[in-house]
Amino acid sequence: MALDFSKFGLHSPPFETYNHDYEMAGRENEWAALTETIQRYFERGGCQFIVLLGAYGQGKTYTVVRVYNRFKEEFPKTLVVKTIRGHPIRAMEAEPRTTLFGISLVQKIFFALGLQRLREIVAKVDQNSLSQIKHRDSRRLFGALASDEDDVAQSAFYLLTGEAQRGDAGVVGIGQMIRSSERALRILYELLRLIRLSGYLHMLVLLDEFEYLIGMRSERQLGKVLGTFRNMFDEIGARYSESKGSMASIVIVFAISPEGWERLVQLERESIKTGGGGIAPFMQRLRPDFRIVLQPFSLEDTKELFKIRLSKHRTRPLEDPFYPFTEKAVAHLHEVGNKTPRRILQLAGIVLEDAILGELPKIRPKDIERILKRYPLPLGGSQIRKKSTR
Repeated sequence: MALDFSKFGLHSPPFETYNHDYEMAGRENEWAALTETIQRYFERGGCQFIVLLGAYGQGKTYTVVRVYNRFKEEFPKTLVVKTIRGHPIRAMEAEPRTTLFGISLVQKIFFALGLQRLREIVAKVDQNSLSQIKHRDSRRLFGALASDEDDVAQSAFYLLTGEAQRGDAGVVGIGQMIRSSERALRILYELLRLIRLSGYLHMLVLLDEFEYLIGMRSERQLGKVLGTFRNMFDEIGARYSESKGSMASIVIVFAISPEGWERLVQLERESIKTGGGGIAPFMQRLRPDFRIVLQPFSLEDTKELFKIRLSKHRTRPLEDPFYPFTEKAVAHLHEVGNKTPRRILQLAGIVLEDAILGELPKIRPKDIERILKRYPLPLGGSQIRKKSTR
């Protein structure tokens, strides 16, 4: 049975968690710190790392999406890349001398940019300037992206994103497919030259759910993955210094949970003791101001969240910004939702739907208690639990 949200003056459900197309509630301090740090790191040049730290449900993905939109819309000299759900950065099996993670990282960056955007970038660079790309394979790949023949451009894109067939390398003229991390990373370094030639000053790469990668790898594998980033930091820094303005800088933001971060810190301590691994060298390349922490919501943040969500789904404006919830009901959901935005939204959605079915005139704290008792949910605050039927 379809729910009739119009009973509460709404045209659609307001508490869905998959939709990030809403204004930001709260987070003024964290948002300012993150965006200012990114801009400050751009000016430092080379390769810089930032860690966005937040517990599950605190809004890391939402924040990453907002950062992507902000810099894409307001910073025309910055090329922004996001790799979020559906196309995660994966650590792969080890090669004899390095790790295939470098290939995966580069492929995901090119995939996220997309063929059309890459063609637009290359189109801004004349053929004479393209000769400044020193690496032959990179120069041919970028040149192929600008080809008037769609199949040639498509073959180049497939080679850059790991989707190539046997004949694509020959079409582009690079001899063989990209099978080593060293070769893939060299293409990434040349991409920074290419985008500088096309008018961009910086590249911003946003890596979400980085704890997934950390949790799935052994200590040895993780050391190689982080070793890839360490090598990028050093190599791009050296190339940037030598380039004299002919190479874009790059900032990489890692969004990670506290649990994932704690594992990194613990492994760093152990690797320092044993004198091995790539974990400690990576961590040592993080600057003192590298970390931005998403704090739990304050009550005022939660109230703002409700106002934003409900107002966007109203059939008409109302004087009471929380209707059909009372203000005390919002405060109650703030507590039982553990001050966590996603959890608060989930519980608010459950309560709202039940209130529609139960034809409640308004939603009060006692209604929330009664409704949520029927669900075996791990809640904060009053610690509501489903009663045993035994």
